[in-house]
Amino acid sequence: MKPTQITRNAKIKRPAEGATRQGYKKAKMLKQSRGLLDNINEKNATAVLNTIFSVSPVVFDRPEIQKKIYELFPNTGEHSLDLSTLNMMRLYRKSRARKIAICCMPKSGSTFILTSLKRLEKFRFHYGYLHVPYANPSFVDAVPNENEIDELALLIHEMLDRPTLVHTHTKSSPHTDKLLFTHGYKPIVVQRNIFDCIVSMDDMALKEVNFPGFGMFHPPKGYNDMPREDRLAFLTQLVGPWYIDFIVSWSRTRLKPVFLNYDADILGFDEGTADKLRTGLKLDDITTAEMMEAFQLKTDHDKRKARLNKGESGRGADIPQEVRDAIRRLADVYASEVDFTGLV
Repeated sequence: MKPTQITRNAKIKRPAEGATRQGYKKAKMLKQSRGLLDNINEKNATAVLNTIFSVSPVVFDRPEIQKKIYELFPNTGEHSLDLSTLNMMRLYRKSRARKIAICCMPKSGSTFILTSLKRLEKFRFHYGYLHVPYANPSFVDAVPNENEIDELALLIHEMLDRPTLVHTHTKSSPHTDKLLFTHGYKPIVVQRNIFDCIVSMDDMALKEVNFPGFGMFHPPKGYNDMPREDRLAFLTQLVGPWYIDFIVSWSRTRLKPVFLNYDADILGFDEGTADKLRTGLKLDDITTAEMMEAFQLKTDHDKRKARLNKGESGRGADIPQEVRDAIRRLADVYASEVDFTGLV
């Protein structure tokens, strides 16, 4: 998910006569920003970090730059963008680029949607984040944070002014809805059976070394040594209520998301789902057949990027009955307003 790389020695060609200068200016500013990062030191550190956001948002993607910033800012809580810079960025809100926010339950196949939409070459989508202002959330230790939308991240995408796909596990709220609406994001909400999600989450926790967890789940020490039944019971009790609230929150949104179901629309992706996405996202420039083509996983590379993992329905069937029943009782409280059929 890295941006176009521009090295310090790269020559930036001027645009042909009559062509837009916007791409040239952005490339030049990006190179200047990277130059500032190359020369960051104790005396200019704060000024540089302020400047790169006002000049051009950049990704701290090179390990040597990340290491240098860590050394200069051992306690990042003592440093922040100055208010004048932030206010200038707030005034920049003018982008009309197409923006799509995939708001999903963790482990619900949303990466499949993200990578497939990226293959729609006609729209030239770029990847982005809404919950942190960097394209590398692990660098700023933001992966296990709650996925509240960050205004600075929104403003950076405004400044970049390009078609953007973002991926987040945020719930809906009146404030979140207003932010998404104001900045022109069309949400896709992905839901999956809660118990199947929990088994997939357990797989991830076991597979990744030093797995940081999610906003609703931080693995205890020794998690990998717990018996499987105990792990699944623990996760269900801890994460299950969060999933319930995620579903309830999006049932109350004032936006008009494209709702997708893991079993019906991810595993069972067909022309109906393709057309639902095309019309719901207002992608009128393509046909349903072109959408179908983008969602075909034709190569091993495509399959790895989609991260469908086992891609199975009913994986949560062996979660202990007692804890399953407890989560279902929570869902029953909302029975008059939310249809949990297939989700618990």
